[in-house]
Amino acid sequence: METSARSTELNDQLKAHSLSWAGAIDSLGYEPRLAPILDEPTAIIGDEVPALASGSLSHNVDHGQREFDDSGDLIFPDQPNLYDVIVVTDRLFILTWGHLRKGSASAERELTTVRARKNISQVTIEITPGQERYPGGIATHHDVSLTFVDGSKLKIPNAEEDLTPAGIAALSALIPEFYADMSA
Repeated sequence: METSARSTELNDQLKAHSLSWAGAIDSLGYEPRLAPILDEPTAIIGDEVPALASGSLSHNVDHGQREFDDSGDLIFPDQPNLYDVIVVTDRLFILTWGHLRKGSASAERELTTVRARKNISQVTIEITPGQERYPGGIATHHDVSLTFVDGSKLKIPNAEEDLTPAGIAALSALIPEFYADMSA
């Protein structure tokens, strides 16, 4: 299957697993901006089917694009300008992130990292569904931190309370697998 068709499938899975990704695609019309950034993770995973695809968009202040109001306070963008995507397959974790520049019709990839699941050295469940996440807020899904043999870390998912019911189920199913993947 060609990369663009696989990228469309990955985008559909991101929408199915992540509330903010679905919102950006459906209500903000970001699909044309975000679609090209999926070509790289799609090429990396090849024919593997992602077990979890979690994407988030956030409001971040670009260092080179800072704006201030008349009183000198930092102005945050009115629309999301930072994206990040985590794709988990049977063998790999792919994390890619970058910026959506104001006035630009495209996304600018900053970094993509690939880690092997066989290199997990520690699994930490930071929060479980039903646990208080913050005063008055109850977690709907797990927050998992993974440490790898090289000391690097990865937190799944990318954002609090951003998984859909399908994403929640996918992450819950992966947790026992992460423990089984841990290297000795």
